[in-house]
Amino acid sequence: MVPLLVKGLREATAIQRKSCVIITNMSKLVNSPVDAINFLPKLLPGVEKVARAAADPELRDVASSALAILEKVAKQAEDDANQPEAAKMDSQASLQMLKDIIARSLDIKVDQTTLQYVAQMTTLLLNSRNLEFDEWADAMVPYLSAFLSEEGAESVCRAYMSKAMSQLADAAEEDQGWEIDEEDADKDELCNCRFSLAYGGKILLNNATLRLIRGRRYGLCGANGVGKSTLMKAIARGQLDGFPTAEELKTVYVEHDIQASLADLRVPDYVAEDPLI
Repeated sequence: MVPLLVKGLREATAIQRKSCVIITNMSKLVNSPVDAINFLPKLLPGVEKVARAAADPELRDVASSALAILEKVAKQAEDDANQPEAAKMDSQASLQMLKDIIARSLDIKVDQTTLQYVAQMTTLLLNSRNLEFDEWADAMVPYLSAFLSEEGAESVCRAYMSKAMSQLADAAEEDQGWEIDEEDADKDELCNCRFSLAYGGKILLNNATLRLIRGRRYGLCGANGVGKSTLMKAIARGQLDGFPTAEELKTVYVEHDIQASLADLRVPDYVAEDPLI
């Protein structure tokens, strides 16, 4: 795909525009910036040239949007590559974790060479922030299946992946200094949970932490497309893992737009239309 896009950026205006639109849309679908980092050096120069030198102003705008997204992906990939050492996993720690999980749940002995290989493969996945279960299963299940059933190997994979992600999140939290303020230590917690959030096939938040104190006001800040509205809708609909249920805590999400069929209702009537009220 990349060679076609690179070639398209050198063609006539219409083809250049289509290439920039495709680059923009595909970049928005990237789950992990590390997955795209190898392609950026091939795409960035062509997109930058179109954005700055194209005669058509509309094409320059489209190319500039594509360039901004590519630069954002490049920055995210660089940040991931430069993450603190404590927020990374080494293969020896992965190996020990894998041994512990197998020892706790299964009365079998797995070949040491197999365990080392699986630990190295999954360490690479974890440190590159590749958190797709299918990728982890491909790196583990075929090799562990030589010693236990495929169902058992998949169960080990899920437990191992969950444990590895939890440890990674704890390490990242420690590096960033996310500690509970002393003044909040004894306050009533509304919520203290970890969760993951996706929109369609795109992971927006993975193993994120949310802690809310009763009586506090909170603001949610972030760039477009990072999942602010999706998070608030998930909270209001009771779809956020670990968040208090509607019986424990009432939540209301006020959208910035409404359905056209409800636009003529007075505010009291609109509120009364809500099935939860």
